[in-house]
Amino acid sequence: MSERCLVICSVIEGSFNNQHKKTLEKGIKQLYAQHIGDKVKSTVLWMDIPAGQAYQHGQASSASTILAAMPNQLSSTKRSAFLYAVRDLWLGVTHCHANQLVISAPDQDFAQQFLNESRLRVAKSRRIGVMVKMIGRILLGKLFRGRLQTHINL
Repeated sequence: MSERCLVICSVIEGSFNNQHKKTLEKGIKQLYAQHIGDKVKSTVLWMDIPAGQAYQHGQASSASTILAAMPNQLSSTKRSAFLYAVRDLWLGVTHCHANQLVISAPDQDFAQQFLNESRLRVAKSRRIGVMVKMIGRILLGKLFRGRLQTHINL
């Protein structure tokens, strides 16, 4: 049975077209196979952030962030090679500057803990509704755009 790793690509809404996203998603999946192995499969989720809702140094940011979960205890050599390959892919496809990209590759357990903590930030009384809305948007993204996609503003 293969292990599944989540990749969350948070991008400024409208900064990349559909072809960019398709190429990046396919490339990221290939990089998992190449650097981590065929037994590890990735699921890529696109998170759109409206322009003007992300800031860097007090200015509206155009930076993209990638959280790419890795198998627990993956060697730093493999992790580092993967990170550089993702960076090269992203910069090659988008032509953005290296300072407009942040990539993290935490262990799977740590990434799951981070996501659980993020979920707990939502008031308990609203948590189920927010999760249903988010899952609904993700599935609609898959249905209408061919990829798992949601919006940071639920």
